[in-house]
Amino acid sequence: MRCRAKFPMLFLLVSLLLLVAPTAVAQSNGHDKIVFNEAYTLRAGEILSGNLAVFGGSVTLEPDSTVGGDVVLFGGRLVVEGAITGDVAAFGGRVVLGDSAVLAGDFTALGGSIDRSPGAKIQGETLIGLRSLGFAGSGLRFPEMTAPPPLKATTQLLERFFHWQLRTFGTALLLAILGVVALLVAPANIGRVSNAAAAQPAVSFGMGLLTFLLALFAGALLLIACGLGLLVWLALLIGLLLGWIGAGLWIGQRLLAALRVRTASSVSEAFVGIFLITVLAELPYCIGFFVWLILGLIGLGAVALTRFGVQSAESAAPAQGAAVLPVDAKSLESSASTSTAGDDPQVDSPPEDALPS
Repeated sequence: MRCRAKFPMLFLLVSLLLLVAPTAVAQSNGHDKIVFNEAYTLRAGEILSGNLAVFGGSVTLEPDSTVGGDVVLFGGRLVVEGAITGDVAAFGGRVVLGDSAVLAGDFTALGGSIDRSPGAKIQGETLIGLRSLGFAGSGLRFPEMTAPPPLKATTQLLERFFHWQLRTFGTALLLAILGVVALLVAPANIGRVSNAAAAQPAVSFGMGLLTFLLALFAGALLLIACGLGLLVWLALLIGLLLGWIGAGLWIGQRLLAALRVRTASSVSEAFVGIFLITVLAELPYCIGFFVWLILGLIGLGAVALTRFGVQSAESAAPAQGAAVLPVDAKSLESSASTSTAGDDPQVDSPPEDALPS
């Protein structure tokens, strides 16, 4: 064990002072060598008896070459295939230790990258990261800033939860806005779909499952036969989206009615309902899948029963004791004024199941 203090930062400061002299740049200064943003190679069999300082340059120590002092790398690249009798300190940059590299002293690295071959030998201590800020060889050491496995697992869990929140609430907000726009453009169609889903959800679910399977099968056959299967699948996608909006309006009506919010409009009911069921459909552990399966197929079945909301489904007509919310007359008149005239010519006055409350 050598008695002198091993402090790589001291040699770095001395090298910086020597760098002030113009003649020291990439020139020999006594037995020391300073390389500044240049390439330097110590050939095989050559011996550098002093210290070596590298500032942003590229230095290669070939096999059988020897550096008799310390080596400091401040940026740049250092390839060691020979022997270094002193310490090696790297602050940034890249250090490559080949199979024939022999370091008699300590190896200290703060930042940068280190490539060490299996045959490279470091006879002293190896200090990486914040530990390199202490005296090499003394008792002062900083602990490695590596997170324990439980903390890493917690961090990864929080990161996944944060990403799930962004994806879920972003999707829910987008669908809620789309549903509000669809309700403003075609309030009668959305209202018929919503009332059909609310009146007989079991019938709508069965019709939705049948429609989904038939559309997939027919689309596949037409895609193989004449390439028109994409149109069938596009209609299925539109039906699912329209049914999701109608189911959201239905859930929004029930939720706000349960909360006794009597001044809620159809727009607010649709926004709240669509946002809520979309968030529920993103829940993990198969919960979201079943929410999507049940409400999605109920909505699709309601779309099929009402022919995309064009006509009222007989099975969805409000009857006494049926689970449909009452429609306020003033809300009905205000909503009817925004819809297209003559939307349902078979009836003299707008039916109660034509528009959402």
